[in-house]
Amino acid sequence: MPIAICELCKNCTQVKDSHIIPASMHKVLKDNNGKNIKFSLPGDLRMKNQRDLKEYMLCEDCEQRFSKFEQSVDILKPLWHNTNEGRRKYVIPAKSTNSILQLVQSIFWRASVSSTLSNFKLCENDEEELRLALLSGFPVKLPRFPVRLDFFTYLREIGSSKMMHSPFMHDIFPGSKYSTFVSLGIIFSMQTPQENDLFDLHPYLIAEEDYTISAAPYLVESWCVGVLGEAQKIGQAYGQI
Repeated sequence: MPIAICELCKNCTQVKDSHIIPASMHKVLKDNNGKNIKFSLPGDLRMKNQRDLKEYMLCEDCEQRFSKFEQSVDILKPLWHNTNEGRRKYVIPAKSTNSILQLVQSIFWRASVSSTLSNFKLCENDEEELRLALLSGFPVKLPRFPVRLDFFTYLREIGSSKMMHSPFMHDIFPGSKYSTFVSLGIIFSMQTPQENDLFDLHPYLIAEEDYTISAAPYLVESWCVGVLGEAQKIGQAYGQI
């Protein structure tokens, strides 16, 4: 392992090849040979991506900090495969919402500090606020960085539920941005810098309160469909489809 500055604790030490989106979220999307599953787009186009999102970023101690709340992924894994429940709604119990909130905030923070996803970047102050919260072990609470989870029903329509898209930032209007990533058939969203009265997408995830995941509102889902369209264009340009 190389010696470098850990992005979380800022100590100079050995750093590990850390996942931006946790390995457990990649794992359920792999085939029997351990390869990331290709996903189909309309027109029988097939996107190829055999690489997990990771880079040398965190020391062993900070990896362990994250592993504590990354276990909450287990709560979300079965949802998309349960057609009787997953397409309608699912209640995350209050005892798990704190960990899931930390998980989502940590993924957007990891994406921002990474060099792998150079096109995703939070402003310096937001990045530092999230870093300090993750270091403390407590998530940032509303109205800062509101988070929501929604089922990405469009994936059902195209028969391609097993896919992931990395963190992507959408411009809403000057001074307000909305970030999303998709895994497990769920759209994970976070608004920056904070909840805005002009753009309100309640209900937001609140630590230690029950939270209901349901079908994504049109606006949120349309952004993610747009990201898939851009991925399709890039894949065609580089001969990866």
